[in-house]
Amino acid sequence: MSPDNQKNYDFSTLDHPLTILSRIKLLVSDLYKIYGEDSSKNGLFNDYDESSLNDGDYWSGRSFTDHKVHHPVTMLRYDSEDGLSLTIFSPFNI
Repeated sequence: MSPDNQKNYDFSTLDHPLTILSRIKLLVSDLYKIYGEDSSKNGLFNDYDESSLNDGDYWSGRSFTDHKVHHPVTMLRYDSEDGLSLTIFSPFNI
């Protein structure tokens, strides 16, 4: 793929994270199976993740941003304004 054909993919939902918590846990588990730990050494969904989603307007989620290790670069996050978002970046945007 050349830089002229690059695409990023962003999947999002405005559903409140607590209504889809089981799906978020599954998605984090699937990402972990594919990538292993994220760039911040986070692994499977844990109590801290659940607490962050319960308490706040923002959850840092998982960021697989080391393009030498993670192909393609992927980010999962939540904020109250934009909702839950899974973004997969084209390798040419790194």
